Amino acid sequence: MASRKRKKRVETPAVSEWFKLLEEHGGSHQAEPVPKGWMTTKEVALAWDLSVSMTTQYLSRMTEQGLVEVREFRVKRNTVRPIPHYKIKSGAVRPGAK
Repeated sequence: MASRKRKKRVETPAVSEWFKLLEEHGGSHQAEPVPKGWMTTKEVALAWDLSVSMTTQYLSRMTEQGLVEVREFRVKRNTVRPIPHYKIKSGAVRPGAK
């Protein structure tokens, strides 16, 4: 089996500048706050008492039908990554509807 040793990064002033630039402007590595009313698939699954896979199917259908909107927020779990959040569109739920 081949060795998986990591190669050491060459540190020169020019390379160091590139890494600084990447660190500062290479993408958003900052978590952003999730506004009230937005929920992850897991949170919706917990609220509905369904599996995540079934909830994903329902949310996909509702998004296609225009009842739910989806947006990715950068959230910190182990690392900062975009995670889809869902929100019911206004007017999608009628009062007294079953």
